[in-house]
Amino acid sequence: DFKSQMKNLSSVYSMVLCAFFIALYIVLYYCNIKITPSIEFRPGYLAIAAAAMYGGPLMGMVVGCMGDIISMLVTGGQGSSFFFGFTFSYALMGLLFGLFLFGGTITVVRAFAAAMVEFLISLFLNSYWLALMYYGADKYIPTLISRIPKCAIMLVISTVVLTVVMKALHSAFRR
Repeated sequence: DFKSQMKNLSSVYSMVLCAFFIALYIVLYYCNIKITPSIEFRPGYLAIAAAAMYGGPLMGMVVGCMGDIISMLVTGGQGSSFFFGFTFSYALMGLLFGLFLFGGTITVVRAFAAAMVEFLISLFLNSYWLALMYYGADKYIPTLISRIPKCAIMLVISTVVLTVVMKALHSAFRR
């Protein structure tokens, strides 16, 4: 529940781990691969997923939100513009990752559910934010359609990567 997550997040260990995941998100931000103005591979979701797996939906939400804001401040955006819609997307992603990854063993089904969260947010919400930023709200559907192949490919890749990385992290956290 929310109260126990707040208590957990307020411990020094959890705060340090949360800061570590935010720092990891920033490092992974440098690994973004821009394909077109509307298509970009962003591996930062792995740091958000790891935070959500360890600390639950609240920690995932904090890392998603703060990671996006701080990475933009630290990196100067690396040629991209800051938009709070993406901050909302990453906070929501962290919250939903926590619902699927927190408090249990990592299975392919749970990793697929988390990858589906990333897929849906990337396809629907982020396509909308990109349309607003670059093309106008009336270009939402063409933007969404142009992103379907990228998001579908990423769904498969994210499922595999989340399964492998989260299983490894889960066993490391148990030690």
